[in-house]
Amino acid sequence: MLGDSVTYAYQEELLGTGHTTMQAIPYLKDKKGKVVILYGDVPIVRPETIQKLIAKSIKEKEHATVLTAMVPNPKRIW
Repeated sequence: MLGDSVTYAYQEELLGTGHTTMQAIPYLKDKKGKVVILYGDVPIVRPETIQKLIAKSIKEKEHATVLTAMVPNPKRIW
């Protein structure tokens, strides 16, 4: 847990990623800027990768940016 440095939104019913994202809307309604959504069960993503993703999104004036990866042997990444 990140303590008081972030706000947590709890999803009572597991209704999918879109619904999970909707749970954050009340916390974001008066905010401006980018929102980064990460799954909790993905491989570790370096902070530098997320920073580059955000920088690219801002530079290109993108409304949405998706980070993907091609892993040669996904069964062997752990």
